[in-house]
Amino acid sequence: MPALRPLPAEPDDTLHAGAGRQRRVRHLLVLGGADDGGEIARDDLLDLAELAASRFPSATLTTEPGPVGDVAPGIVTLSRHTTLVGPYGPGAGLRAPSTAHVVDVLVPRERGERALAGSGDPDGLSRVFDAGLPVREEARVVAWLVDVARRLHGTLVLATDAGPATLTPDPDAHVDLTVHSDVWLDPEAALATLRTLDARVVYAPDGSDWGGPPDELRLRGPAISVLDDAARAALHDEADTFDIRTLTTPEQRTGYALHLDLGDDGLVAVEIGGEESPPTSVTRNGWAADGVVAYRVRWFPIDDLELLEENPDPGHRIARTRAAERMGQLARALHDAVGGVVTDAADLPVHPEDL
Repeated sequence: MPALRPLPAEPDDTLHAGAGRQRRVRHLLVLGGADDGGEIARDDLLDLAELAASRFPSATLTTEPGPVGDVAPGIVTLSRHTTLVGPYGPGAGLRAPSTAHVVDVLVPRERGERALAGSGDPDGLSRVFDAGLPVREEARVVAWLVDVARRLHGTLVLATDAGPATLTPDPDAHVDLTVHSDVWLDPEAALATLRTLDARVVYAPDGSDWGGPPDELRLRGPAISVLDDAARAALHDEADTFDIRTLTTPEQRTGYALHLDLGDDGLVAVEIGGEESPPTSVTRNGWAADGVVAYRVRWFPIDDLELLEENPDPGHRIARTRAAERMGQLARALHDAVGGVVTDAADLPVHPEDL
């Protein structure tokens, strides 16, 4: 296994960007540690390639890694300018366990403004990139790296303006799950399916708010402050026509929700409806071409502001752990009923047996 060359303070790798040249920076994804006995699984980069394809449609495993202990690293191409290479052994001075292995990520350096003061920072990125957050491609790649590090219980060493910075995402931070399928469960069937796990599951109360008159009744053109008799009569005729059509047309249900009240542990909502923009991990399945139904299993804690904290308080963590266990059971039951693909809060695929 080759050793990773030291992270340079000023990366000399550049790429053409219009008339000038644009710097690229190296971010490191550190996987494994003292508890894995130092074993370097060849499948690590293959797993990364699969996770990359779930977010970046053009991601390609351009070079497969050699067998365990081989000196030949693998290469995953995310885009024309971004590549993942590895796994390597940890480089000198790298703040990581001596048994860890590293994937080298080369990406264009694209930085914007600093995060707004007081804005939520659950992933710690505004803390790490305090001089300016990544934007465009670097932002997409860094966000994916955070999600992957969280999934694989890894650590990131990010190239910031102040030098390498270590970030270890909380693997338990995001508990929401979604089952994507081409099968529609009627409300009664979904309720019966989930009540086999917990009898407290109920139909969600109707919380729809008045959003103004339907589009058919909105006046078009300049606003009218005073209606004359002709305009008032025309408006009443439109209202009568709309009322008749509403009363004589069967209601078309486009979505519904079920709730599970966990008391001090918050509320779990299962929201069912059509999905207009399925993630890449779903659209690459042939059955998705005819439409996708999303069964979203979402957690709403008692104090939702804790969701914006990088280090929420212990009470929130305990409630989250208990809620996550039940949410996994609900998602597994839904998948057993409708099949399809399960994804986590980052739209990365989850094997149903891992729920």
